[in-house]
Amino acid sequence: MAKLDKWSISKLKCYQDCPYKFYCNHILKMYTVDNQKALTWGCTFHETAEFFFSDFNYPTKEKLLDFYRYSWVSRQYVKSWEKLKSKNPNATTWEFLGYSSFSEEQEYYKLGERIVSEFWDRHTKVKYLPFAIELKFEEKLPTGDLLVGSIDRVDFLKNLFAIIDYKTGKWESSTDKLKSDLQLGLYQWAFCKKFNIPYSSIEYTALNYVRSFNLVPVTFYSQDIEKMLNTATAIIMKVDSDLFPKNPREAFMCKNCPYKNDPCNRS
Repeated sequence: MAKLDKWSISKLKCYQDCPYKFYCNHILKMYTVDNQKALTWGCTFHETAEFFFSDFNYPTKEKLLDFYRYSWVSRQYVKSWEKLKSKNPNATTWEFLGYSSFSEEQEYYKLGERIVSEFWDRHTKVKYLPFAIELKFEEKLPTGDLLVGSIDRVDFLKNLFAIIDYKTGKWESSTDKLKSDLQLGLYQWAFCKKFNIPYSSIEYTALNYVRSFNLVPVTFYSQDIEKMLNTATAIIMKVDSDLFPKNPREAFMCKNCPYKNDPCNRS
């Protein structure tokens, strides 16, 4: 019987996407070894945004851009990068970070510079600081399992909270789609549980798409969050019962899955 010590929202969503992918990732631990540019670049931006609000005091734009440059290999990957360089002094960051070429790495670096610069411009115009950044939580689900995670940012204005998660990808979701998104709904649940406050204390929970600086908010009510808790419960019970059916389909998700050929296509 498969039993996880702790759950994260990414694990719950992984099972939603494909139970067999979840099985490969989190039960067999068949993690792919290659870095992906979307992940490495996203880590760099998140660390830069965290630095911007660190000590709840805005740095100059120059300092923020310097931090971005020094964090191009983010702290999450630094040890692996140093280990690689010690073995292969000719190793390149573009290969290590998952880019197809040096020019693609430079393209993303310049894109990040533009986003970080605009991030500074937009947020220094705001006359308030966030309630919390990188807020960690560890709360017990109805199944008794622990849900752990970290919320990018929480604002507090006019006696209401706003929960914000940064997204660095190109694709954006609508408010209607986010109404059934486990991440945002369970963020609101975990935050309210952590501080023992009602759901009505949250004005909205939102995704902030940093490429366009488009903020997509959604408001969850108690019945919405109850549905998400039921969904989480159903997933955990299926995992506990060793239910990992393959779910192959002609979709972007499957075409880019590391298990699309071996072992997913095996009978």
